[in-house]
Amino acid sequence: MSTLLTKENIAILIACVSLVFSISIFVYNLITQRSNIVIQIYGVRSCADVIMFDMSFVNKSRLPILITRISLDYMGKIIDCEAISTKTAEYTNSQGLEVISRREEYSKAFPIALTSLGGDYGIILFENVQEPLEDSTTHLTFLIGTNRGKIIQMKLELPPGWVETRKGWIR
Repeated sequence: MSTLLTKENIAILIACVSLVFSISIFVYNLITQRSNIVIQIYGVRSCADVIMFDMSFVNKSRLPILITRISLDYMGKIIDCEAISTKTAEYTNSQGLEVISRREEYSKAFPIALTSLGGDYGIILFENVQEPLEDSTTHLTFLIGTNRGKIIQMKLELPPGWVETRKGWIR
């Protein structure tokens, strides 16, 4: 029994236990701190050469993420969204000749900062789109640029019934 509890054996045991703990901490950090963005499309509006998407962005990682660019890969062409906030709609509520309220919608400005385990929502505007969206389109491919390095390619589903809501919108 005393041959098992030598200083060398105890040192080897401590080294092995610390190696296992180091590897488990490394794997845990790799899983919890990796880039994990969830993006959903809630609405689509388009007219002539403009497409607007109502999108939500959720950061499911524990480190903040900065979305620096969103591009649409459509019909073999890469279309960048507008990085500067642009007025997309204006709503006026009036009673007779008196204006009661006025509301303006603006597209999201870039970069979009997502805190750890946080989210954001906004209108993403694509201008100068040469080809209008086909009515049969159900999924679109987006390229998302972040401060974490490589570009993330996401295939996002369009909301059901998006064609009917698109046709009623006039710019």
